[in-house]
Formats: sequence, structure tokens, C-alpha cells
Amino acid sequence: MLLKVGAFVRCLNGTAGKLKSVVVNPEDNQVTHLIVAHGMLKKKERIVPVAWVEYATENEILLNATLEELETLPEFEDLFFVVPEVEIKLAEGYQPGEIRTFKNPYASTGGGNAYIARFVRFGFHDDEVLLQRGTPVLVREEKEVGTVDHLVVDPKTNLVTHLVVRRGGLVNREARIISIERVHRVKEAGVRLDMTAEEFEQAPLFEPPASDEQIAFSLQRALDTDPSTRGSGLRVDVQNGVVSFIGSVTDEVKKAARAIASRIRGVIGFSEDVLAPPSPPLKIGEPVHARDGRYGTLHKVVVDPYERRVTHLVVRHGWLLAKDRVIPIERVEHVELDGVYLDAEAAELDVYPQYREEVFAEPLLGWAALEPYKYTDTLFWGGLYTGVAPPILPVIEHVVPVGVPEDKILMRRGANVFFDGKVVGVLDHMLVDPTSGAMTHLIVEEYDSGRRVIVPTEWVRELDGEVIVLDRWEPEHLGVPSLQARDDAEISADLHARFQATPGLSGVQVEVERGVAHLSGHVPTSADRDAAEAIARGTPGVVAVENMLIQGVNSPQSTERDRSEKEQPGWKSLPVREELIDESLEETFPASDPPSPFSNQDQVH
Repeated sequence: MLLKVGAFVRCLNGTAGKLKSVVVNPEDNQVTHLIVAHGMLKKKERIVPVAWVEYATENEILLNATLEELETLPEFEDLFFVVPEVEIKLAEGYQPGEIRTFKNPYASTGGGNAYIARFVRFGFHDDEVLLQRGTPVLVREEKEVGTVDHLVVDPKTNLVTHLVVRRGGLVNREARIISIERVHRVKEAGVRLDMTAEEFEQAPLFEPPASDEQIAFSLQRALDTDPSTRGSGLRVDVQNGVVSFIGSVTDEVKKAARAIASRIRGVIGFSEDVLAPPSPPLKIGEPVHARDGRYGTLHKVVVDPYERRVTHLVVRHGWLLAKDRVIPIERVEHVELDGVYLDAEAAELDVYPQYREEVFAEPLLGWAALEPYKYTDTLFWGGLYTGVAPPILPVIEHVVPVGVPEDKILMRRGANVFFDGKVVGVLDHMLVDPTSGAMTHLIVEEYDSGRRVIVPTEWVRELDGEVIVLDRWEPEHLGVPSLQARDDAEISADLHARFQATPGLSGVQVEVERGVAHLSGHVPTSADRDAAEAIARGTPGVVAVENMLIQGVNSPQSTERDRSEKEQPGWKSLPVREELIDESLEETFPASDPPSPFSNQDQVH
């Protein structure tokens, strides 16, 4: 259909203005957007997707939108557009000056089109390697700097020219454009760049041409307008420019929906085209090598059941007195035919915790094994929060850094949790990595059932102090033991017994309300006060401690302490634990251990 420049543009509830110019895709000469001069005294030019057009005549164009919705669309700015060099050849029926094209988002590096997956050959004799969204990216220092978000392809040669590498999860997300020439090698474990971390920081930033919310709004209205998809009930979700279609429709409708989406500014691909990034091809029983020689054999893998990825290896180590070690997957440098190679010497690996069977849980019946591992090869972290790697610190308040420049949001218990436009639950508490201070998981109390659901921060799309919006909501994980919250009375009795058994703390009074331990009474010294709080924080089920203990020599416990110290001159107060580790893990992760190797690499920063 020819959309004539100068025609009146009407919305469902009134006249919007006139068509000033059109935006054309230079690759196929098709109109993708309209520039509509809108308003009376202060005219504003709005960029309207052509897929919103209900019908058009020579003098009139009707949009499937209200005037108020038109106001939400972005304004035209010359900064984001270019005038084609030979306008008349781009789109038949338009005069010079009536056509614009969007400025390419990769113009700073020579331009190109976005793809989310592509086979690439790096050498004459090399096999093709699939580069795709989610593949880890490392720099020369063996440090992971992000994951592949998408690829940039030269439309003339059809070759990949750049990678767009995204980092950051919930907050502080950014992406940088990296030349394919800086790729040193590609293995199953990820992409290795021939550049330092400092050089990576200097790479050009990628600025998405539209936000996920703008893409979703424009595309949903387009689907509701086009006769081939109208009434199908098809809904959309967008994550970092990748579109997911929600609903059961025919192949013809889905094909039409993809064609419509390809005309929406900012769409770079579709979720069904994204394959799960390959895990390192680790085989149970294969040799595991340190940098200074063979270290052991791969015994089992530890899996995150919520993200369905390997997080740790259980390496069988030693001969007569086996000292199996639990080693993070990030220490895998590469995998060859003769085994798994780690980026550390044996002495470094020996500081990792010994494997203890009681620390872990096995998948329940119904667990869909994570290929290529068998059900019997797989372990989950055990404890109260099954599947979450220690160390774990539960809190009911946490400050989250967000934005650039950095701002902060205070997250509190009680925030509403949304998914797909509906409230699905309320935030009960959060899990924090005490070594980095980063929030790793949310514990959400589901409205319908009252059960508590473990939600990784990777599932969070956006948040503020009162609202959390999720990209995913999967309260039922078949084969994963559910979170069993301890009853307040049970926690209270447990704490009372612990205090009674600890010198100087027998007079501590405790009340527990929704996992918050309220301590009151008198203790002889500040060390006793701190020790009582450490014990409370280390008790499974406690998510926060309100310490109202009063210290002083006139407390009822002082006489007992004096007598105890005379009887046991070498007695010292309990050391203060700086992090909380589940009680069942204390022997495996003692307070005197070196800094924990189990810091989550996908944290919120």
C-alpha cells in the first residue's frame, strides 16, 4: 500500500496530524515507519510503526491507536536518521526529501545487521563453530567479561564482523562491540579474546535502538492490527531485543508474526532460534589435570536446578586416603581428548572444600537429566535452600546498586512480585553472597499456595523498592526438593537450646517471628553479645536478627561467667562468624577457610 506524504493521519479517537515522511529499510526498499507531524501549536513528529496502519487511502491513513498512545511513541530526531544518497531508488512513489533511513546501531564500527546465532569458520582448516547468545566471553587474563548477546553480520558478504558482548544481570547492564578479529579462539566452553580486560573496557558501547518495553508495546499492537494475526491471542515477551511468542497458534500465524516483528525497530531475533549454550563436554570418569600434572578424575557434577547448568565438579583426588574436592566450573580452562584441564596448580586446588556426601542432595524422581550427564552423575547443593551454592546469607533488607551512573535501591520483605502482568507472590527474603555482598536469589511466597519459591536474580527483569518484575516464573521444578521453611517455634526452641549450651548465654531470651530472631536480656560482655548474634545468624531458618541484648557486669550471667573463667582459665568467648553458612556445611566450609571459591560469577553488580 502506498502511504502518501501529506495525507491526514487519524487515530481511533481523533486526527493526529499529517504524514511528513517515511522510514525505509534500504535492503528491501520497504516502508517500516511513518514520521507523523502531530499537534497544533507545538508540533511533535512521532515515529509510528507501519504495522499500526489499519487502512490507507490517498488522503487518509487510519492507525490502530489512540491519540494518547501516539504520545508515548518516540519523537523524531535527526540524530538517529540519515537521508539516503539516492532516495528515488529506495522506494517507488516517493520524492527526494520524503524518505529517511534509521542510522545503523553499529555505524561506529562500519554497520551491519544483527543475528543471534551464526556458524563461523576461523581458519582454513578449522571446522565451523556455532557462535550464539549466551556463550561465555573471556579476555587474555582468563577473566570472564560477559556473554555473547548477538552477532553483527555484513549484509554484502554475509560474514560475521563483530560480537556484541553483554555483561551485568539484573542491574548495570551494558554491551560492547568487539571485532571478530580480536577473537583468539572458540571452544565449547566459550570465546577467548586476544585483548586485556582494560582493552575490553575501551571497546565501543552498543546502544539498543529501542527498549524491550518499547519493542513489546509496538509489536503487540502490530499483531493486534494485522489481519493475519489479529484475534489469534498471540502475546509477546521481549528480552534484550529477542522476541518470545506466547500462545498456541498455527505455523502460518507464527510465520506472519515473525515477519511483522522483523519490521519493528530493535528486534534482533526470536527465542526459538536461541539454543542453550553448550556446556563443556565433561565426561564422568575422565582425567582432570592441574597445570602441574594430573590431579584426579571427574566423579560427579553439581548442577544449579533452576538455571540447569553445571556449577561445580566433584573431582576424585588421592589414592589410599581419597580427598575428593569440589571445584567451581570456572576453573575449567579447556577440555581435550585426554581429559579436563584446570587453570590452577594442585596446591591451589587443594584449598577447595573436600567432598562430603551429606552436604549434597540427589535429584528426585522426575528430574530431567542435564545432558550429557546421567541422573546418577548429578548432585544439587543440599541444605535449607536446595540447589543454591554456599556461602549463603539470608536477609530481609538489601541495598542493590542500579543504573549508570550508579544509584541504589533498598529491597525489603513485602515487595510485590509480578510475572506476565500479574502479581504471583510477595518477597519474603533474599539470599546474598557474603563474599561479594551481591544478591543472588529471591525467596518469594506464592500467593495461591503460600509455598516459598527460590528465584535466581537472573530471572528478574526490573525492580524498585516495592515491585519486582520477573522474566520467568517457574514455581514447580520437577525433581527438585521444595524449600521447607522451618516453623518459628522450631527455630526458637533450637536457638534456646544453643544458648543454654553456651557459657555466658544461658540468660538470652529469644522470640522468632517469620524467621526474624529477636534477642533480649543481659549478657556480661560485648563479645557475648556478638557471639549470641553469630549463633542466631548461623541457625537454619533465621533470616534476620534483632539484637536487643544489654551488656554489663551486673547482669545475671556475670557471676556464672566469673565462676566459669576461674574453673577454665583458658576459656575464650566464641569467635564472631562474618558469614552465615548452613549448619550442615560448617565442617566443609569452616570459618577459618580461605576466601570462599563459591562466589557466583553472574552476580548483580
